[in-house]
Amino acid sequence: MNSAEPKRDMTGRHILIVEDELLLALDLQSIVEDIGGAVLGPASSIETALALLGDTKPDAALLDANLRGRRVTPVAEALKRRGIPFAMVTGYGRLAMAEPILQQAPRVRKPFNAEDIRAALVVMLDGSP
Repeated sequence: MNSAEPKRDMTGRHILIVEDELLLALDLQSIVEDIGGAVLGPASSIETALALLGDTKPDAALLDANLRGRRVTPVAEALKRRGIPFAMVTGYGRLAMAEPILQQAPRVRKPFNAEDIRAALVVMLDGSP
């Protein structure tokens, strides 16, 4: 790891993953666990994600913009109401996401790598890279 890479360990942090593509969800889960985080989910639907949020309070969330043809907006709104930071993990550009709550969120472009995810989590949780 070079000095420009985020070094923060996510031990003790709970990260909600909302992604409907199984391989991507498992990849995100593996990345979060490799840096010491605990995964909530992965949730592949809005309903599952909202149910998880009803039972737990994650430290942060990684959201796919489109879940089986539906925008993840209700999940983003629930996270915002609870003061939980989130990032969009998506192939969509900001302009393709009409909802301001999705446009304004930090974004990790697909395809992503472990350092992209780690950097997004560090910024969300610590406020600095």
